[in-house]
Amino acid sequence: MVVLPDDVMIDILLKVGEENHLPLRCVCRNWKSLIEYPYFMYAHIRRAAPAIFEALNNAPELFMAFKV
Repeated sequence: MVVLPDDVMIDILLKVGEENHLPLRCVCRNWKSLIEYPYFMYAHIRRAAPAIFEALNNAPELFMAFKV
C-alpha cells in the first residue's frame, strides 16, 4: 500500500466538501487525525474565505434584485 505524505493528503482532503468531513473521519485513523489537525482546519477556512467574502460583497446586489 502506498502512503502519501500528510501535506499531499491534506491537499486532497481540502478539495472534498465539508459535508463529507465527518464520514471521511471514519475511514481510518490517519484521515481522522489529518481532518482534526489544526492546520487542516485553518487551511480549509482560509480556502473558503474568498468565496464567503465574495458572497457578502454581492449580497446588496442580490437584495436589490428582489426590491419592487
